Amino acid sequence: MSLASLRLFTAFLSLLPTLVFASKEPTQAIGVQMERIQESEKFSTRMELRSYNSTQPVASMPTTSKKRRSNWRIPPKLNAKVSRHTINEQKVFITDKETGGELVSRWMVNLQKRRTTTGEGTTFGLATGSSPVLVYENLVKAYNNGDFTTENLNTINLDEYANLEAGHKETYKQFMKKNLFDDIKLPESQFHIFGSNPHSNDEEDEEIQRINELLKTYPRHLQLLGIGPNGHIGFNEPGKTLTVDTGARVVKLAIATCEANSRFFDNDINAVPTHARTLGIADILAADSIVILAWGEAKARAIQKAITGPVDSLLPASFLQRHKNVAWVIDKEAASILFGKGMRITRSMARMNLYLQKQIPQANQ
Repeated sequence: MSLASLRLFTAFLSLLPTLVFASKEPTQAIGVQMERIQESEKFSTRMELRSYNSTQPVASMPTTSKKRRSNWRIPPKLNAKVSRHTINEQKVFITDKETGGELVSRWMVNLQKRRTTTGEGTTFGLATGSSPVLVYENLVKAYNNGDFTTENLNTINLDEYANLEAGHKETYKQFMKKNLFDDIKLPESQFHIFGSNPHSNDEEDEEIQRINELLKTYPRHLQLLGIGPNGHIGFNEPGKTLTVDTGARVVKLAIATCEANSRFFDNDINAVPTHARTLGIADILAADSIVILAWGEAKARAIQKAITGPVDSLLPASFLQRHKNVAWVIDKEAASILFGKGMRITRSMARMNLYLQKQIPQANQ
């Protein structure tokens, strides 16, 4: 026997135990694993879902980001409270609101620590509204504990009302100062928000031009988002003219948005600004990574369509499918119909759906 033949035969013998195991053990091993999963209500199984609703496979869609994916780690102390899944190449973390706020703040703290260690600055894209408030509370705690620093930190906010006086309590600048910036003593030179002064046309609007320049100077390493019941992100409302290339601009607010926000203006819809400045879809997708926070059943339909449906300008959040590093952090109410009809689902997906139905029986009524 030649030396080459002898080496080939030896290699085959070394693989033989593996081949035998592979031929006899998988069914038994899978059965044991399935029993373990059935006994647990943590449902932390990784899932891959494909939607029959899409006109083309999500994986074949062109993406705006080819950066290496972040590793969305769950801290050990939170692991038992978070269910992690992968759906249409997007990470989905199902947990309660309090745990979600702590989880996302930990990602932000760790990201800044890694970059500070190598002498690099960090830029966060921030959002307003109720969804990220618990994230900001946890960042303040981390700052007070010496675990989070404002050194080499910059922030850029998603949007701001137009035609409100600068000191108005409902400007998003005041919101951010109250909920985060004042408590972490972030200098005004390090946080960047559209002005709330009267607007002009996009090409001539000085605030749009200013933020566009800042986006070039401070590329965002993580962008926080909320999502509206109609699927809007930032002030990018549903509309046929919305595209993946839409940039920062002045927008006229939808009546539904004005009605929803009137609660902040003594329930007087006439006091709500009719226009706002916002980053566009292209600006949002330019961030290295994106985290969307959503709580409550009112967001469930928009979330299901945004993650599993086709990319559609009438559902702005669906454009997030074009990014390769997206994490959704949502509660069980917001996930109540995510594993629903029209989907190809695995057994573990079906178990998750049954679990959510038991937890939220009203979701299917």
